[in-house]
Amino acid sequence: MKLRNTTVAALALAMTLTSSLAFAQQGRGQMGRFADMDANGDGQLSRQELLDSAESVFYAMDADSDGKLTLEEYMSVRMGQQQGNNGAMQAARQADKEARFQPMDADGDELVSLAEFTDAAAARFDAADSDGNGRLMRPEWGNGGF
Repeated sequence: MKLRNTTVAALALAMTLTSSLAFAQQGRGQMGRFADMDANGDGQLSRQELLDSAESVFYAMDADSDGKLTLEEYMSVRMGQQQGNNGAMQAARQADKEARFQPMDADGDELVSLAEFTDAAAARFDAADSDGNGRLMRPEWGNGGF
């Protein structure tokens, strides 16, 4: 009985810690993602930092590890803040995300390769880099729709 109680207590603690970590990550939002991608901590995102992050996101989405994303794989992984009571805003963000899939599919095969995914990330970076200095500051990041 004592072993069972110890096991139950350990499981409860593990669940609490796991949910607390998930809650903390979910609450980081857009600026938390910016800080995570800023590998050298200089308060700016270089093109390479963004592309490195995009590659990691691609692999997180590629559920079957075949090197290509289906629309289902792309839509099933939500990066960023996962909680909130504004269902309409979350639905709009998911619709915006879905609308980005087809333009990424440069060869029209209804799949997005790593190259297509990172090319799209590079294009978004270039569009957001309003001063053309090759780095995104936080306001540019926010205006870029990342």
